[in-house]
Amino acid sequence: MSHHHFTRDDRIKLETLKSQGLSNRQIAQILGFHKSSIGRELRRNSVRGRYCSTAADRLAINRRQEIERKKKLDHPPLLRYVISKSYEYWSPEQISG
Repeated sequence: MSHHHFTRDDRIKLETLKSQGLSNRQIAQILGFHKSSIGRELRRNSVRGRYCSTAADRLAINRRQEIERKKKLDHPPLLRYVISKSYEYWSPEQISG
């Protein structure tokens, strides 16, 4: 099993297999994920207890975009400090230390 995110295709297959009554373990074996990844996907991206691949994909994309927005450095003085030290060839460890 390799580590990768669920794709839209994975979510469609997951929805189909779950509707056929397969267990998380069986679905994991078919899709190549760990059984806990299947459970986590179902828990995070179900709406009102029901898993819909389209809604799940939208929720996952929104969550990923929100994380990217939070990564921005919104503190102007700190941003100036980081930029100035990077121009002085400081390492990220030195800047954060």
